[in-house]
Amino acid sequence: EISRKDEVTVGPGGVVSIAGGKLTGFRQMAADVVDVVAERFDRSLGDGPGSKPIPGGQEVSAGSGVPLRLRRLYGSEAPAVMALGDQPLVDGAPVVAGEVAWAVEVEAAQTLEDVVYRRTRLAWYVPQHRDALTQAIAPMMADRLGWSDARRDQELASVFARFDDELAFRGPGDPS
Repeated sequence: EISRKDEVTVGPGGVVSIAGGKLTGFRQMAADVVDVVAERFDRSLGDGPGSKPIPGGQEVSAGSGVPLRLRRLYGSEAPAVMALGDQPLVDGAPVVAGEVAWAVEVEAAQTLEDVVYRRTRLAWYVPQHRDALTQAIAPMMADRLGWSDARRDQELASVFARFDDELAFRGPGDPS
């Protein structure tokens, strides 16, 4: 019986927050937040995008030749991701080169952790290949972002430290 209605609040420091709601109501929720911000700054804002689909929001058919994993992650943008490189980064792993290019060039990813966890989601969904994939992604990002070898190594160390931290609950000799 708990309400799923969204609620916009303004904290004492002026931070506007929204809580609750449902994913299907994202447009109205966003409009509500924008209205509160506009009111707080005494501004009039133009009309939003209306019913224009979110990027990638159109469906891609199963017969398109685009793997299901990419269709789920990128929606109708999946063919553009594939066009940037459809070759797997590691044999037997589903992550393709175009995902790294897309993450950096289109989605403005700046860290290896961002690509590993939030863009490709490989840290959680491809655990058997995550170390090898992370090793393959780092030099690609370094090349695209102009990282030094030291920066690339720092990014790798940071991600591998997070991997270790996530598995720290396991006891000695625990294979799970």
